[in-house]
Amino acid sequence: MSKFFAAAILNLCFISLAWAQSAPQEVKSQESKEAPLPQLDKMLPEGVELPDSVTKLQEKYIALQESLVALRQYKMSKGKGDANALDAAKLGLLQSKLGIEKDQSKKLEILQEIVKIRSESKARSERKQKNGKASEDDTLMQEIQLIAAQIELLNAGKASKAIPANPADKK
Repeated sequence: MSKFFAAAILNLCFISLAWAQSAPQEVKSQESKEAPLPQLDKMLPEGVELPDSVTKLQEKYIALQESLVALRQYKMSKGKGDANALDAAKLGLLQSKLGIEKDQSKKLEILQEIVKIRSESKARSERKQKNGKASEDDTLMQEIQLIAAQIELLNAGKASKAIPANPADKK
């Protein structure tokens, strides 16, 4: 049951990421110009600006996700962990890093790592299905997630090629 919820959460992450990337640029620019919610300002400690607090929270979030990955790796080394849970933790960490990364080449590296994890997970699911320990539904879900990650990687690769590396190349 937890595998289902982990898969559902990851799918929602991919859907929301794709939706955010497909939003028109003018809508995104309008949203960035709007003032932050007044309620949010009240929740922040005195003297802390919104961008600073968001950055600190993102760093803390990533640090916690790294701790979770380390814990799940430790459990796996002791033979008590679940490979799917470890994959879910790694994917969550990579998605968070992808969301804050500005460098296009690093984004491509992160997306390549996501595709690698997805393909390993799919192969594991196929082996389990052959042994009768996994359903066809699990394998299809893994394949769907792998294809979604591959599409995202290809789109990011196209976007990085469209951006000239040298400002003189624009002419």
